[in-house]
Amino acid sequence: MSVVAMAWAWEQDLDPAQKIILLAISDVANDDGIAYPTNLDLAMRCNMSERSVITHVHELVHKNLLIQEHRDGKPSVFMVPIKSPMKNLQPFEQFWNIYPKKVGKKPCASKWKSLRLDALANRIIQDVQNRLQNDSGWQRGYAPNPLTYLNQARWEDEIQQVVTKDAGSIARKWREQRERIIEGSVLDGKKMLTH
Repeated sequence: MSVVAMAWAWEQDLDPAQKIILLAISDVANDDGIAYPTNLDLAMRCNMSERSVITHVHELVHKNLLIQEHRDGKPSVFMVPIKSPMKNLQPFEQFWNIYPKKVGKKPCASKWKSLRLDALANRIIQDVQNRLQNDSGWQRGYAPNPLTYLNQARWEDEIQQVVTKDAGSIARKWREQRERIIEGSVLDGKKMLTH
């Protein structure tokens, strides 16, 4: 248990569910703020479903209150930023830490350097955070590879807003369609013959 991580977690202004998860991770973190709990372990410790844990961890990562590194076949590595590592990192490392796909780090670092993107780092990082929260494609897991994002200056692209469907209007349209079918006015787009 890291007393420093626990003290830092208690100071954060969060909704109760996110705070309890941050405290649970901090409770098992080492002195460097690194922890290896599974989603099941966090769900049991926090008395919530694994799905809720995943959702709240995702929010904590977007708020830069938690760093999560996914590993194939192993529990994720969590880092509680007790020393605000994002501020101490070079601009490319800040970009890399928040970007959702972790593929091709060396080519990305070379591209970042060749394009001299340190000057645009704040704009790029803000764009990635914005897309993670507001872009429908990114929220469904369709973020481009980071090298593609850099090569094509995707921070200049418009965000595909999340479209929410009104359940009431969908039900209303279905009822209207059903009524027309019953009345004999529509059947597969053709008029029904009535006897």
